[in-house]
Amino acid sequence: MAIWGGSLGARRVNEAALGLYDLWRGRGDVAVRHICGPRDHAECARRLRALRSADDGLVYDLVAHEDHMEDVYARAAVAVCRAGAGTVAELTAVGVPAVLVPLPGAPSDHQTRNSSTLAEAGAAVLLPDAECDAKRLDGLLTSLLADAARLEAMGASSRSLGRIDAAERLADFVEENADAR
Repeated sequence: MAIWGGSLGARRVNEAALGLYDLWRGRGDVAVRHICGPRDHAECARRLRALRSADDGLVYDLVAHEDHMEDVYARAAVAVCRAGAGTVAELTAVGVPAVLVPLPGAPSDHQTRNSSTLAEAGAAVLLPDAECDAKRLDGLLTSLLADAARLEAMGASSRSLGRIDAAERLADFVEENADAR
């Protein structure tokens, strides 16, 4: 499972993820890659050190930044993240099921619209930022991770929305319309 909140991070998502660590510390059946963002890394690392215990079974990797998101996507059974255009395009290009936490106050509320589109297609679960806490994530993720068929269906729905040929389609459109002036 992967958790991230955008290039800078997202405090609400980070707080929920660290709370999830506390709830899941005994789990040996899941691994978490938490990309907290550079702004919050020092505080998240401090809090995680305070939470950790020698007998914890949860594999939980906390990093400030990820240079190889393709590896994160390839390993993730499910993602918890914001719903910006780039993230949504990547999720759908590779077919990763997601719990999307739209950024409140995003211009034109585009992240809520992005999340709703994926949720309506069965590719994601929309979790409003105000409701994103460890207890809610625990319930959603435990349910999703226990239902392989649902995750598979969500992944297929996500892939069906992806446009891996978008750059080529845009270039073709530009070339077709360049002489229209």
